[in-house]
Parts: sequence; C-alpha cells; structure tokens
Amino acid sequence: MKCGIKFKIPNAYGALLYDILRGVIDHNTFWRIGYDEVYHETYMTAPTEDVRDKSIDPYIFSDYILRGDEFERAIRDNTYYAIFLDAYVYNTKREAVEVAAEEEYFHIKTYAEFSASKCIFAIAVCDNEFVDIAAKDEKIIAIIHENAENAGFTDIKIFTDDQDCSNLYLSSSYL
Repeated sequence: MKCGIKFKIPNAYGALLYDILRGVIDHNTFWRIGYDEVYHETYMTAPTEDVRDKSIDPYIFSDYILRGDEFERAIRDNTYYAIFLDAYVYNTKREAVEVAAEEEYFHIKTYAEFSASKCIFAIAVCDNEFVDIAAKDEKIIAIIHENAENAGFTDIKIFTDDQDCSNLYLSSSYL
C-alpha cells in the first residue's frame, strides 16, 4: 500500500502547493496549519522591510484552521513563497480544534504519529524545496505522484509500507 511520497520542488515563487495538491483537496475537510512561513510574493518582493506595505498580510493563510475550500483558494489564488509549512487534514473541524487545543504548536513528526492520529493527510515543506507527504488514502498519493511528475518535480520517491514510511518527516522543523 502507498502511504507517502517525498520530492523536491523548485525554490521559486508560484502556486507550487496548488500544483502539488490539485485534485486531492476535499472541501469538506479541515486543514490545521501547524507552522507556516508561506509569504505573499508582493510582500516578499518589496525592497526592504521598512518600505513593505503594512496593510498587506504577509501570510497567505488567514487562520490556523481552514475548511478545505478556504485552504484551496489560498494556495490557488495567490503567488507565494513557501519556505516552511506543516499542514494536517482532519475530517471534522472538531478533530482539528481538539488537536490544536492539545498543544500550542502541535506537530505530527513521524509516520507512526500520523498513523496513530485522526489526521488523514499531512504535508511538510522545508526550505521551499523538500516536500514530505503522508496519506491514509493511497489514491491521494497516486494523484500527488502524477501531479509531481507533470510539474517536473525531482527526486520523487513513493513509500509503500509502514516500515518504508518511517523515512517520512511530517514536520518542517524535523526535516
């Protein structure tokens, strides 16, 4: 069974998260943003911090828990630079909120933690280059694999069992 995938993305501005996740975001799920440094391009390309438009929110995510449609809109309709991201998907908002209440900075770090949790999908982006993903539905891994190949991402590796998936790092601070 396919349980995860990792690959490298270009270190560039764009909608790379949408390129990765196109076709797998269920609008009825809830995305828990564990940690993010995903900045609007307009904010990042200003000459210096002193002259950046303070009315522009530097981050593309409006909250730390988003419905699937809100998450998709944020990653599809913006140009951004994704330095770090830890995001975890749950079937209900209650599950996402309960996890958030457990720890201020809750992160699923390993596949074993992911497997034992109510989380159904996890993605970690580190240094706007390294992406690790785990999913409890192997069809999601197949779609992401196809998206990664179509986008020209490199060093693609699919993980096929629990032992193999122990090599996934699902927190950008853990990569």
